[in-house]
Amino acid sequence: MKTFLAKLRKAALIFGAVVVSMLVLLILAGEFSYRSLETPEVRAERAEQEKLADAKANLERRLIEQVVLAIKGSLRNPDSLSIRLVTVLPDGEICINYGAQNGFGGVNVEQVAFADGEFVDFGKTCTGKSGRDLTDYFRYY
Repeated sequence: MKTFLAKLRKAALIFGAVVVSMLVLLILAGEFSYRSLETPEVRAERAEQEKLADAKANLERRLIEQVVLAIKGSLRNPDSLSIRLVTVLPDGEICINYGAQNGFGGVNVEQVAFADGEFVDFGKTCTGKSGRDLTDYFRYY
């Protein structure tokens, strides 16, 4: 009885390994065949779109960096700046939540919003809206 169960277990493991291997091969074959069907024009267009997306993301991060540096420059103790949340809304507005030391040594938490090249009302611009969280890029300013 024990040998039968051991053989059955071994057969189930082999069957499972074969099924997983076949799935992996099918996925890889599908990916390679999809790429091989692309024309050079389609590949060039996709590469151009990826390049533009990278450039846009880089420009966006540089703009946020300038906003953070402007906030830091306005503080009594610039080294106390602690970025808590940076969100970019779908229309490009930037919402930042930060903490900084006040004149009495305590920490104030503030919010700023930046849109169309200027600081705008945080409540009207950011409250109740969601976007992409980019906090990790700016946490250590």
